[in-house]
Amino acid sequence: MKLRALLRDLCPPLVWRWLARLRGGRMIYRAGYADWSAAVAGSGGYADPFILARIEQATDTVVNGGAPAERDGVLLPSRPMPFHLAAPMLSVAVRRGGRLRVLDFGGSLGTQFRLCRPLLEGVVSLDWVVVEQPDFVRVGRARFEGDGLRFAASIEAAIANGEPDVILLCSVVQFLPPDHPLFGYLARSAATYLVVERTPFRNAGDDAIYVQEVPAAIYPARYPMRALSHRRWLNETLSDWQLLHEESSSEGVAEASDGSTFDYRYQLLRSKRC
Repeated sequence: MKLRALLRDLCPPLVWRWLARLRGGRMIYRAGYADWSAAVAGSGGYADPFILARIEQATDTVVNGGAPAERDGVLLPSRPMPFHLAAPMLSVAVRRGGRLRVLDFGGSLGTQFRLCRPLLEGVVSLDWVVVEQPDFVRVGRARFEGDGLRFAASIEAAIANGEPDVILLCSVVQFLPPDHPLFGYLARSAATYLVVERTPFRNAGDDAIYVQEVPAAIYPARYPMRALSHRRWLNETLSDWQLLHEESSSEGVAEASDGSTFDYRYQLLRSKRC
């Protein structure tokens, strides 16, 4: 076992996060923004061509067997097995005779698709649509479509051939403004399951606005983000969904520059309309 992997196994998470802070590999969450517009003005966004180039390069490496997996353009030493994401998909596929439709909003160039695909071998008809920015869609269609994966630049285009069975939101909700069309779609979607992963929540009554600074080891970037009010998310935004299960994601609890904290969580929800 490599020394880095051994240290990760031996060190408690708190110690590991402290070591990450010392080496400059820690996400920083800058507070002090009155609203979303102020955070946007104080940051950049995912439209930077460097970010797409970095993710495209990492995806190409994975697809060609040079690494087992990637996340956010960073190559991973081993492939995570996302049983918690695949479980609701398999549940639907069993009931639908091996057919499955997934809407993966903000799914990059297919990161979660490639992680889940080995767990979906029994699915005979898979339609996995990643909804992304136009430049990501252009690269995705040209280089990475196939085996059930395709790309669309809008929810409307993604569901043109039918509503999804499962909606996947992995580390994306926090980077969307409160009035984003996605939230209106969630209120009327005919999907059976909604899977929310690596999303920050707080116990306070209102969302908190930050600017997230990404470590240079990943790629230098600053994004506006929200830590969502847990109560408002479930009782207002997702009032038509029933929470089946919830637990902390691997990121755990994070602390912002003003001392406020929030917890990255996984949620599995089922539509009340089903």
